[in-house]
Amino acid sequence: MLSEQDKTKLIDLFIGILNIHDITSEIKSLNDELCLTIFNEIVDCLKNSIDLGVYIKNVDTEDKPGVILTLVIEVLSSSRLEDNISPEVREHFKTLSNNAEVMNIVLKVVSTINAELLKSLDNNNDGKVTIEEVENDIVDCLMNTRGGGCSCYKEEACCSCCPGFSRKVGKIFATFFIKVLCCGCEKNYITR
Repeated sequence: MLSEQDKTKLIDLFIGILNIHDITSEIKSLNDELCLTIFNEIVDCLKNSIDLGVYIKNVDTEDKPGVILTLVIEVLSSSRLEDNISPEVREHFKTLSNNAEVMNIVLKVVSTINAELLKSLDNNNDGKVTIEEVENDIVDCLMNTRGGGCSCYKEEACCSCCPGFSRKVGKIFATFFIKVLCCGCEKNYITR
């Protein structure tokens, strides 16, 4: 299902994830929580590292978690992982991933949370979350607009430093959120 180039890229990322968690071929068992954490990181890599749309563009929304799971299993089946992961841990991953019911629930929960987060950030409900929308939400939060103003709020008005500071922090974080965390790259928005 994956192109060889995409498979190689994902396997390299998976090996990086294993290294981050100090998982080597010496380790013979992992708990389910760590396995699910690693699965989630693989799914994030999958979503952020390849054009996932190529693989799931004609798939019904309800079936997308299953397709993503199939792609994850394909990565886990690579012979390149043999030097980086023990047969016991590899088998544990496969056993866990073969429990389609559990994996579908995990993937649906992650997908639903992501969709709800993006929906809540889409202030004008146009299907796109822009840097400006995220920035405005951050500024509103920092300025405590629903609670009466910034933390150094005075009866007459807010101090002169908080609005500028909040706007700068909001712009930096919003740009990072859209371009890096959500992989918007050169775009100033992401489609939800």
